[in-house]
Amino acid sequence: MTDRLDPLEASRQIENSYKRYLKTLLSPRDGKLAEAFDAEIDATNMLTKGPILELTPPYETGSTPRQLIEEGVLHSDFGQLGFPVDQPLYIHQETSIRKFLDGRNLVVSTGTGSGKTESFLMP
Repeated sequence: MTDRLDPLEASRQIENSYKRYLKTLLSPRDGKLAEAFDAEIDATNMLTKGPILELTPPYETGSTPRQLIEEGVLHSDFGQLGFPVDQPLYIHQETSIRKFLDGRNLVVSTGTGSGKTESFLMP
């Protein structure tokens, strides 16, 4: 077993599962018609389009919370909240903290999984 996702194999498995589902959902009673239907389902490439892969570069990192505590940007008790203080923040998270402390309004627009929520929770 591998710990990596093979997107091409995953796509094939999803397509095959979908085709099996369609065959059971829409199975004609007439044997010849059912056979022809199954053959068309197996032969078609119009049911799925993909996989569509997108490579995204890693998000730029900034200071760690510990560094921000030492700098006086974050309160010294911040480390007691259970947040990993030695894990670097993404630069947009650090920027949001600094902007918040300057009394600025925040708008964070970045990709999925980039820690947008933390950009609002940490300050």
